[in-house]
Formats: sequence, C-alpha cells, structure tokens
Amino acid sequence: MDGARIAVWSAGDPAKDTLVLVHGFGANHAWWAGMVPLLAAEHHVAMIELSGNGRSDHRSSYDWQIWAAEVAAVIDRLGAPATVVGHSMGGVVAVVAAASYPALVERLVVFDAYPRPRPGLRRHPRPQPRRYYRNREELAERFRLLPAQELPAPELTRLLIDANVEETPRGWTWRRDEAARGDYADPALDRLVSQIDCPTTWVFSQHSEHLHAMAAPRITEHSAGPYVMMSVPGTHHHLILEEPAVCSALLAVDPG
Repeated sequence: MDGARIAVWSAGDPAKDTLVLVHGFGANHAWWAGMVPLLAAEHHVAMIELSGNGRSDHRSSYDWQIWAAEVAAVIDRLGAPATVVGHSMGGVVAVVAAASYPALVERLVVFDAYPRPRPGLRRHPRPQPRRYYRNREELAERFRLLPAQELPAPELTRLLIDANVEETPRGWTWRRDEAARGDYADPALDRLVSQIDCPTTWVFSQHSEHLHAMAAPRITEHSAGPYVMMSVPGTHHHLILEEPAVCSALLAVDPG
C-alpha cells in the first residue's frame, strides 16, 4: 500500500460480517489474541499491523491519514464495509478511517482512546535509537506495557513479544519502528467525532478515568451518529489483554 507491505492476519469465516482490528502504539496483531477465538465464532476477523509495526514495512514518515488509508485498503480488498475496532492509538486511527472513508466503515468500536489534540506534545517526537541485544531472552526481559501495568499471563506475554522481535546481524531487536507515532498535536483531531455518522461504541478502562472524563462531554456534544459509552470495571489501559471476554461481548452492544 503506497510502497509499503501491510501484514494482515485473519480468522473466521470470510462469508460472515467482517471486523477489522487495529492495534495501538508499538503493538501488533497479538494484542487481540484473547479476543479473536471469541469473535471468530460469529465474524470474519482481520487484524491489521499498521506500517511501522509487527511484520509490516516501515515508512520514512507516518501520520493518521496514512494509517487510516491502510485500514481502508484492507476493507476495500475484503470487498464489503466492515466494523472497525481500535485500541489506544489504533482507536484514533479507527476514528480517522471512519471519518475519511464513511462508505467502508459501517460501525466503529474504540477501546480506551479519544482523538483529542494535545498541543503540549512534540509534533513529531524524536524516536529513540534502535537498541540491539545479545539474545532473545535479554530483549524479552525489557518488555513492558505502556502505560505501565501488570503483564498478562506468561503465554500471552510471550505471544506479544514473539510478534515484535527479530534477529539481525547486529543482534536481537524490536520489529517496531520507534518513529511510528501518531501526531497528537494535530488540531484536526478535534473535528473528527463530528464527522462520523456510523454507530459508535466508546469503551474506557476504569483506571483511565481522566480520559473518560475528558472524552464524555465531547462525545455527547459532537457526535453526529448514534453512540454508547461504557467503562469496564477493574481494568487499565490495555483492557483488551485483561478482559478479552468482556471486551468481546461489548462488540454486541447496539449503540442505538
């Protein structure tokens, strides 16, 4: 897509309604591992790895529209409008996709994200230099979730790591491109919600109460289409890892 190969992982029956799952910053398709077996029983599930992440190619630069176009290209190739589900940075990408490609996105589900501009952030954050490690184990010991929270079960943690590491002549390193960051200083973010008319489900973690408190009045004021807002008790930012069954069930909630 525009010179970059985009990795897409799929599960379920292609004849059923499609869900396109979009991961967050520095993540990959494995973030959805707990939800996919549940979702694939009733849906065709496509997990995109945005450029700069997982097994997708890196680019010289990134922005919300590039990533949204990647999501749109996947839906277009599947041949029918889809429900787009995004977590964290991927939630913002999903919102941009819904606003930019309304004919392709029939429903939107956003986990712990809201497209708000944050002028205090550096417009194009300076990425950290790539680091290399002697072996996979040394690299795996450095793995942390951001924002910080307890790691999931060892089996799932291993999946998250394995999907994002590679061995090179210089040693073991992360596959992700540290420059693949969303521009949260973009003032256009503030106008996106008013441009979406598809049914939208907003799901926040309990411990993201500041995000929820900020987003709730904006969603109420600016939403052009039907929506529902919910919070999942006892969860943190990576709630799709903590409560995959609950998060999967919330996709069945009708925004009205």
